[in-house]
Amino acid sequence: MKFDRVWKNPSKNGADIPLGWEAQTAQLKSYGIVAEKLPEEAFDWFKKAVEDINKKRKKEKLETYNEDLAGMIKEEYPLPHIPRYVTDILFPLCYQKSLHLQKYMMDYVQGLVYSNSFVLNAKRPWVNFMKKHEFNPIHNHSGLFSYIIFMDIPYEIEDELEFFPPSSVTPVTSCLQFGTFNKLNNKFSPTQQYVDKSFVGGILIFPADLWHQVYPFYTSNKERITVAGNIHVKPLREEDLKEDLKNE
Repeated sequence: MKFDRVWKNPSKNGADIPLGWEAQTAQLKSYGIVAEKLPEEAFDWFKKAVEDINKKRKKEKLETYNEDLAGMIKEEYPLPHIPRYVTDILFPLCYQKSLHLQKYMMDYVQGLVYSNSFVLNAKRPWVNFMKKHEFNPIHNHSGLFSYIIFMDIPYEIEDELEFFPPSSVTPVTSCLQFGTFNKLNNKFSPTQQYVDKSFVGGILIFPADLWHQVYPFYTSNKERITVAGNIHVKPLREEDLKEDLKNE
């Protein structure tokens, strides 16, 4: 496959790195992770919610999510509950764009007492205002699915890749990294995404128990802004059916 942008690795031991949203998410899609650009209507809701928090945090002390999250990030705030018209866009992405996630969902609910009658439920999302040198250590989430939405990326990825001298390993500066543990040999198998400005407006959806981490960036004094959240399942109730009829 030919890529428009490729970073030439100066290390004698390292491979060149294809850059950009399409190149960087191709491998994730092969793993069954959903990588899509959010429809404008949905992205605009998240953008407005983040802008509102951004204005308020400069004037008043806000509720934070730090004690509920793994991040070594000073500013992490809850956003409002996602409205129905946005979840109507978000939920189908979870199971229509990836057969892997579709199967993961069906396997997940098999162990539930209400496996034949359930609905997806988006928990309250949060926004990360990540500054230079901050990071998110390796962690996973609760629920069925988790997602990351890229709101603003302040640095040039080439500057990040070249910040340190060439070493014996491929650089991971500013990377988002997913990984799985092999229970047979107790080894961790990582795959990194070189997140750049082309990721803005994109969403990644993945199994909530998938381990991931975010390395620090070094070359910008502005903030890297992302939204994250979890999607759970809950029993289907009569009120949910009435709500569906109301919205038809």
